[in-house]
Amino acid sequence: MRNAFAAAVLAAALVAASVPAGAEEGYASLYPCLADLDGWTADDPEGMEMNMPGMSSVHATRHYEAEGREATATILVGNMAAAAGMGGGAAAAGMAHVETDEGKFEMREVDGFVTYVVFDKEERRGNVTVHLFTEDEGKTAIFALAFEGMGIDDGYELARRFDWQDIKKRVASLE
Repeated sequence: MRNAFAAAVLAAALVAASVPAGAEEGYASLYPCLADLDGWTADDPEGMEMNMPGMSSVHATRHYEAEGREATATILVGNMAAAAGMGGGAAAAGMAHVETDEGKFEMREVDGFVTYVVFDKEERRGNVTVHLFTEDEGKTAIFALAFEGMGIDDGYELARRFDWQDIKKRVASLE
């Protein structure tokens, strides 16, 4: 089970780290959603827009640090968001909570959004994923917060410091 938790966190980190310099399109409009957080220092936001046959995505990301804790916030829109947002399938299957000695997978509805968290207890790190749109809204986008050095509830609270409604509104305005 630990490998599944580590794989989910690694996938979020790889998406966040795959930010080449150059393209500057719709992703820059998402930067204001990755706001400064009181008590945290942050790198400048970065982004990318990718279009190729059968795949398109826009993402913006920003890394934060505070007193031995780290977090990376990512907004991901398009085909890649569908793959990264795998918790939606678990929601459809009715799976809401799995816990072992090593980790935890948990789904919650928070402020009207379907969210899920994957958490490694020993490493005290995880990833909160927020589905920004429902299937019937016709867009695929997620907000994800990878975190280290804190518990699962602290990770959720940090994720809630971002304005999910504003993110959804900005994503909806992207072409």
